[in-house]
Amino acid sequence: MEFLIIILILGVIAFLFLIANVKSTSSTYSSTHKNDDLNKIYTEYEKSKEEQLAEINLRAQNEIDKKLSEAKLIIDELDKLYDSENAIECNVAGIFHRTENAKLEARCLKPGEEVKLSLDEKNIHDPFAVKVKSDGFHIGFIPADQSKQIYGVIKNGKGFRPFVSSNITRFNSSYMDYDIHLSIKLYPK
Repeated sequence: MEFLIIILILGVIAFLFLIANVKSTSSTYSSTHKNDDLNKIYTEYEKSKEEQLAEINLRAQNEIDKKLSEAKLIIDELDKLYDSENAIECNVAGIFHRTENAKLEARCLKPGEEVKLSLDEKNIHDPFAVKVKSDGFHIGFIPADQSKQIYGVIKNGKGFRPFVSSNITRFNSSYMDYDIHLSIKLYPK
């Protein structure tokens, strides 16, 4: 009789072990299946995100191309009116370091708009610094590699008629600010 009880107890333990093992296997299968589903969803999400980013970049590039094309038409008209043979084209440097109002002014400039130049004789970094201004705001400088030549022309009383030749502005989420790429064309007076 004791022998039967021991066999019965061992049978129950074996049965319980078998049930526990089946549950463990099914839950492992289930969690593996769930992980596969999550990986599939994540992969589709990443692919969708990449496609959306590519589409946004394409639209942005198309917009830039359109703006540059429109700017070229305006500059071509200015070239007909002024001495384009001796004109100087340059980027405006240092916009990022200007006041918020000056940066806003720079962002709003359109190709063909006239800006002002003034000498910055008190500039400790560049003795030939030339400020670029618009509507009273100091929006940047002529780049250092071109400022000496332009400084000399202005200092001799000749001067330039500076016009915006292009303005490409994009929001930079890394800095939470705008990247402003402003170019001007200087026609001799």
